[in-house]
Amino acid sequence: MKFKANWAFNVVSFSLLFSALIFAYSNHFYNPFHFDDFHTIADNVAIRSLENWPAFFSDPKTFSTIPSHQSYRPIITLSLAIDYALSDKISTLQFHISMFIVYLAQLVLIYLFFKHLLILSGYQAAAKIALIGTAIYGLHTANAETLNYIISRSDLYSTFFLVLAFCLYQYRAYLLLRCLSLLALGLAVLSKEAAAMYPALLVAYILLFDQQQHLQLNSKLIKILFACIWRTLPEFLVGFGLLGFSLHMSPHWEPGGTSRLDYLQTQIYIIAHYIFTFFAPVNLSADSDFELIRSPTDTRIFLGTLLLLSILTYAIRCSRISKLRPVSFGIAWFFLTLCPTSSIIPLAEVQNDHRIFLPYIGLTLAVTVSFTHLLTWISAHYRINNSKIRMTVTAFLIIFFSLHVYSIRQRNRVWSSAEALWFDVATKSPKNGRGLMNYGLSQMEKGNYAIAEDYFMRALILTPNYSTLHINLGILYSAQNKSDQAEMYFSRAIQLNPSEPSAYYYYARWLASINRRSEALSKLEEALRLSPNYADAIELKKLLLQSS
Repeated sequence: MKFKANWAFNVVSFSLLFSALIFAYSNHFYNPFHFDDFHTIADNVAIRSLENWPAFFSDPKTFSTIPSHQSYRPIITLSLAIDYALSDKISTLQFHISMFIVYLAQLVLIYLFFKHLLILSGYQAAAKIALIGTAIYGLHTANAETLNYIISRSDLYSTFFLVLAFCLYQYRAYLLLRCLSLLALGLAVLSKEAAAMYPALLVAYILLFDQQQHLQLNSKLIKILFACIWRTLPEFLVGFGLLGFSLHMSPHWEPGGTSRLDYLQTQIYIIAHYIFTFFAPVNLSADSDFELIRSPTDTRIFLGTLLLLSILTYAIRCSRISKLRPVSFGIAWFFLTLCPTSSIIPLAEVQNDHRIFLPYIGLTLAVTVSFTHLLTWISAHYRINNSKIRMTVTAFLIIFFSLHVYSIRQRNRVWSSAEALWFDVATKSPKNGRGLMNYGLSQMEKGNYAIAEDYFMRALILTPNYSTLHINLGILYSAQNKSDQAEMYFSRAIQLNPSEPSAYYYYARWLASINRRSEALSKLEEALRLSPNYADAIELKKLLLQSS
């Protein structure tokens, strides 16, 4: 009878959750491609035939038409090719549908994972707490960027496979499931390199739940830590082995080029910003204008350090109590999964909302269990009737989820067009030259050349050496038949970034329009040398050869 009641509870609860999710994201399925979607999907001929699938695993050039973005993520490229084969040419609908299905499946896995951890920690209401945590994560507004930004499926797929690996590991007594866990880990790393942090997460899991260790640094903990690392040696070999192979296969990838120290101290504040965003996702931006903090005495670093040390101290204290160990694990998950983007590896962007997609699983677990424990303490200490607490919590959750559903739909509207997205970015991140340029580009496409030029020039002040901006200025002036300015900016774009194939393509397109065909073909040859899968360059070259 109890089993039937639990089964009915799960069915009804997940039906309500999935209904809320479907309603929240119902206005996003036709949202268009944005930004990196173009060079990885729309302009990428490699994904237009599933017969190319062996090349996805041997040639990183199939991932993107831009050499500097050619990462080795074969699972993502394969998924894009499958979606393209199932879609109406290059329609975005199929891409969004497949991502949403994976997201729903991921939430089921998160529920099972949370539930298992809570059972290990002695919670009788593990299923209900796990469901609330799953709903908090699933309906969090910040996740809307990952689901709207199609190439950000790298975060989605790697997270899905990583959580799957954990769920399979929980049944590691069966050799087959342990092997399948390693396979899931491999798929996660081949979707995005950050999933290589899984072995470190697994060590934290074993320390807290198998060994039930208090995370206080001493000789005993160090000895057990090394034993846990030895126990998870297969995961370290698979995770870091594939990470090394992936980096080897991505020769064009380079860090952002800034100071490691400046980047690291900036991330102290950025991590604090991510924590604030979890509780109040009020200023989300698809392309922020956060700048490096170069002074170590900056107040933001002090405040961020204070917050992070407080949270780490809280995690250590929670590890002493069995029912609070999920809090310690959740905090460890949050910090460990942020390491690839928020440590000493300087990336081009200081902050990105889609980077918190995986870390927020841990933060959700920590917050959910902390509040559960707090409510239990309040009930016992003040002798408050449990029914009153349940009514209060239910009312709060209804309001909380309603606000997030509304906010998700608002974010979906922001992503509904290039103009809406980049206007939002230009408004919230006015110091972001790329954001200003992209909003100007949306106006240029509408023929609002004066507005476009204004935003391009504002962007030029902030990012004078941004080659893509110079390409767009060349396009703008060529549309206005200002040949001298157009050629100057096209030439400058190539000078700034000679490995950018789109600079040669757009220069060639303009040269062809003024009947300088031989020069246009020469530029196209260079574009295709740099990016053999560049669809627009292939089509233009074919057209010029046919008409000659």
